[in-house]
Amino acid sequence: MKLGIEIEGTWLTPLRFSHSEKRKGHSKSVYWFKCRCGNKKQIRRQAVVAASKGKATGTKSCGCRLRSFPRPWLTEHQFKEGNKFRRKTSRPRNTGKPAWNTGRVKLKYPDGRVEWIKVSDEPLGPNHKWRNI
Repeated sequence: MKLGIEIEGTWLTPLRFSHSEKRKGHSKSVYWFKCRCGNKKQIRRQAVVAASKGKATGTKSCGCRLRSFPRPWLTEHQFKEGNKFRRKTSRPRNTGKPAWNTGRVKLKYPDGRVEWIKVSDEPLGPNHKWRNI
């Protein structure tokens, strides 16, 4: 991160070092950044670097990007009568597929091994390994 050069993938240009914060036993560097819109803001260096590497949790602007780029689920349905705003969640959706362990039984052996055995309605044949158990 070079001072005075805009960080790729963000709208932020580092101006100067501000201070260090001690969080969870580690020191975090805080810098003054200038956004493309002209605002200056103190932001942790680590958050901006994360954004430049493509992480969704990083800081990419001073906050002006959220105001200038409306989210599609807000603009499509926000002003229709009867619609309630619900934030999209990262909760997994039911895909209709059964779980991987459906129809299986978990066997725990005394030596610590764990094995998942598929259960079926078919009768055991005369040479099956569990026939005489």
